[in-house]
Amino acid sequence: MLRRPLLLVLAAMVLLAVPNGASAADPGESWLITPAEAAMEEAPPPPGPIRLRGKTAMTQDGPYLELISPPDGKSVPSPLLLQVKFAPNVAAIDVASLKVSLVKVISIDITNRLRPFTTPDGLRYPDAKIPSGKFRVRMSLADVEGHVTTGEALLVVQ
Repeated sequence: MLRRPLLLVLAAMVLLAVPNGASAADPGESWLITPAEAAMEEAPPPPGPIRLRGKTAMTQDGPYLELISPPDGKSVPSPLLLQVKFAPNVAAIDVASLKVSLVKVISIDITNRLRPFTTPDGLRYPDAKIPSGKFRVRMSLADVEGHVTTGEALLVVQ
């Protein structure tokens, strides 16, 4: 009788021990966007273009965000180089304010997956593993005075 609950507890422990984005079959594999997240229902398109090109500030004073790689909306193979340049506008950049989300019907926060690749100059993730598909990614960044910039990029992965 006691055997079945013990098996359930052990199975739960194994599942919880697998790192985010990894499978039990390949524990060393990590994804920026997991296949399960990629399969989620898409959010409706935005009302107008909001892109990580040049200044895309919600206020006129927020930091500059520029998508360097991959080219916005161009198809690229995975793993890919994900690179975004940050530049201050009015005040120094507050890197801790960075928020990055995969835009689905329910937004998925992927900020912590990108933090190790982030500096005050930008974000550079050399081998971002992403499944095939089209993905809207929203990024916001503030400066030390609270001015915020928000933008979106379309990642198209082969």
